[in-house]
Amino acid sequence: MKTFLRISRPNQGQRLLLACLFLTSLTVYSQEIYYVTPGGGAVTKDGSSWENAFDGTQLQTAIEAASTYSQSNGNVDVQVWVAAGLYKPTGSADRTISFSMRNHVAVYGGFEGDENLLSERPALNLSTPSSTTLSGEIGGAGTTDNSYHVVSNLSGSLTTSAVLDGFVITAGNADSAVEDVHRVGGGMTNLNDSPTVRHCFFVSNTAKSGGAVHNLANSGGICSPEFIDCHFMSNTAGISDGPGGAMYNYADLGSQCRPRLTHCSFTLNTAGNGGSLFNGTNAGGTCSPVITRCQFTNNTSTGNSGVLANDGGSPTVTNCSFVGNSASRGGISVNYSIQLFTNCSFSGNSATLGGGIAYQTGGGTTFKNCIVWNNGGSQTFFNSNGSTITGTYSLFDTEVTGYGGANNLTTAVLPFVGVADLQLTTGSPAINAGDPTSSTTTSGTTDLAGNPRFYNGGPVDIGAFEFQGELPTPVSGSFDGYIYGADCESFRGWAWDRDKINTVVSVDILDGDAVIATLPAGDFRPDLLDAGKGNGQHAFRYVLPESLKDNLPHFLSARVTGSGFILKNSPKALICQNSTEPVGNQPPVPPSPTVLITPLTAQVDVPFSATLPAFTDPEGSPLTYALSGLPAGLSLGSENRMISGTPTEPGSFLLTYSATDVPGSTNSVSFVLTVHPASTTTVTGSFDGYLDKVECGTIRGWVWDRNKPNTPVTVEFYTDDTVWGSTVANIYRDDLKNAGKGNGAHAYRFEVPVALKGTGPHLISARVQGSTFVLKNSGKLLNCPLPGRKGAEQPEALEMIVLGNPVFGPTLGVEVRGAEGRPLRLQLTDANGRAVADWAVGAAAKVEQKTLFLGYQPAGLLFLRATSGARTATLKVLKP
Repeated sequence: MKTFLRISRPNQGQRLLLACLFLTSLTVYSQEIYYVTPGGGAVTKDGSSWENAFDGTQLQTAIEAASTYSQSNGNVDVQVWVAAGLYKPTGSADRTISFSMRNHVAVYGGFEGDENLLSERPALNLSTPSSTTLSGEIGGAGTTDNSYHVVSNLSGSLTTSAVLDGFVITAGNADSAVEDVHRVGGGMTNLNDSPTVRHCFFVSNTAKSGGAVHNLANSGGICSPEFIDCHFMSNTAGISDGPGGAMYNYADLGSQCRPRLTHCSFTLNTAGNGGSLFNGTNAGGTCSPVITRCQFTNNTSTGNSGVLANDGGSPTVTNCSFVGNSASRGGISVNYSIQLFTNCSFSGNSATLGGGIAYQTGGGTTFKNCIVWNNGGSQTFFNSNGSTITGTYSLFDTEVTGYGGANNLTTAVLPFVGVADLQLTTGSPAINAGDPTSSTTTSGTTDLAGNPRFYNGGPVDIGAFEFQGELPTPVSGSFDGYIYGADCESFRGWAWDRDKINTVVSVDILDGDAVIATLPAGDFRPDLLDAGKGNGQHAFRYVLPESLKDNLPHFLSARVTGSGFILKNSPKALICQNSTEPVGNQPPVPPSPTVLITPLTAQVDVPFSATLPAFTDPEGSPLTYALSGLPAGLSLGSENRMISGTPTEPGSFLLTYSATDVPGSTNSVSFVLTVHPASTTTVTGSFDGYLDKVECGTIRGWVWDRNKPNTPVTVEFYTDDTVWGSTVANIYRDDLKNAGKGNGAHAYRFEVPVALKGTGPHLISARVQGSTFVLKNSGKLLNCPLPGRKGAEQPEALEMIVLGNPVFGPTLGVEVRGAEGRPLRLQLTDANGRAVADWAVGAAAKVEQKTLFLGYQPAGLLFLRATSGARTATLKVLKP
């Protein structure tokens, strides 16, 4: 809106005065902005306009001219506008020359070169860097001759009126061999200076300490720079012990170092101590960085602290996220002082020597309104020397230990949208669960995403992100559910609500964190009806789409739609090939039911073996087996499907077990192998089992846990104080099934180690690994000749396993042990004694595998009989 004023016509003197004032005002305005372009003005290069700009070698000249003008005019604020391009501190090889900032001079980069207003400059943010670069690459290729610092502020007098806004700062290399200022702050160094830095990208700078920025306060000085909307990426401080990959903050001799970092991001920075920041003090100094709305992602340290190393420094951290940071000690921080985290979220951080989040050796760390999830479980925190870690109104995953405090929550359900996306998912227990006394003073006015911290004036959420929306009423119920099958054909399970026994519930199918399908769990299964699951109509079958058959690992899980209930036995890992199998060729069929592929347990430094159930091929083709994800020390024998070896590292390992037929079709299932540490707590359960046979070939028997009737346990074999090995009791036996031992898959078969042959006699005992339960009939005598010598031992009993029982296809897979080198005959008959299949071989293999064709045999009970000499074995086979 314009307002017009009526004035009288001026006289000649007045006209002369107005003209002088007008010209003076033009001069003042022209001198408040200085312009710089890479090439400068075509004729005049005085910085008075874009057409008369200083050239690229005169950037510091422009800054000094602006400073001189400011001082000559009462410290008026002056600007320097720098167009897109590459600018270096010097055209010489002098590494000590750097750009320097000045009070009341704001240097802006990122212009196209024709703007009249600052607001016309292209927008800059954390994902869009400036087009203007300040580079320390002054010499030849490589960094050894680069500028020590791209920007060097050593005046000791800079205030926040000195501004640097909109630049990429790169290739500084402060690697001086002499202990001086040229060993610190490759991108920028501030000595008792407090400038303002905005919209800058610090990329690939190196130093002995403070790879990108070095802030030092000494001799009673103050160093409190402000960094706003800046991105620090791939900066490095001396790998062996250099502190502060992105930034080094230090206060000495009664000085104060208090940098403020607002809405900045730190990614892929590396150091020997403090992958992102190092905060230290000495001789009465105070170092207290204020860090607000920042993101720390994939920063690393070869020593202490992937993000914050505090040696006397005490940062205050609010509304920040920490994802994927790592170190030897303290994935996020190694702390010797006091630090406070408020409304922060932590996920996927790790440390090899302890403290996925904090390695505390003094002082204390407080988490207020924070989420700590998936950072090493019980190794999330490490405490020593009387240090404390306290949580208040925070949310921890259920495995986290080593913290105190009140009003905290725990959850076994992912509270985020994803492992790396820390926005809160609908129904997250973190929503509205923060400290009710929180205010904008304690938690800020906006969250990490820039949204209101207190949505609609309601209670604050826990974590870095505030849920923006009315909290929907979560689906409630007494849910139960299980994933019982997963292969490259389909993903299968069941889910129901105990409060609504005949109501069909919907389930979300997830690949990792992403929902890829939603479907009703409404298929009928008689076993669900028999188990009292309402009308039995609670199963589902999700057919894998072609998009998941890409030869890459996928981690499938399921949850009740609208709730946080994740179905048991999730996730399942699958690696499925593209659909390139020949027309008519079907992929191998995994063990049925696939619940037989259940979690296995082993122990570090104890020999381990486990035979995996076999797949069957509809066309009767031989199969090749593979197993990915095994820990060090274990391997799979593809010919006998046996995992064997001695594990050397503890942990839980998700394994993918696959079979490939001759035409090249592959199918796979997954299971978890848990390797316990060498010294572990006692395993408990309601165990029962026998050591049945101890022979020179194998040791056999069965064992189960009444509390987990369908879960196999690991049994280990020992003499006195020597453990000779372990195996998983997961072999199916009809008699165990008929005796009510769960699904009947609880028998074991352990090959006698060579070390026990020719060295006897030995008394063999067996126990559930990690427990005090000793199998009945333990203490059996074993006295075997050396390998190659003939003993008087009778041939071991025949052992027969049906590969899939019940049988759903046109073929029946069978595996026989104990007939090696001897004649073997297999006979399959129906309930009336009529022959269905008959097969024989003159000399059986150690593990004889055969696929019998059933033809059009109707549903019913079949009998499979194996005969080798005078020895026989019979199994019942159900064909639905």
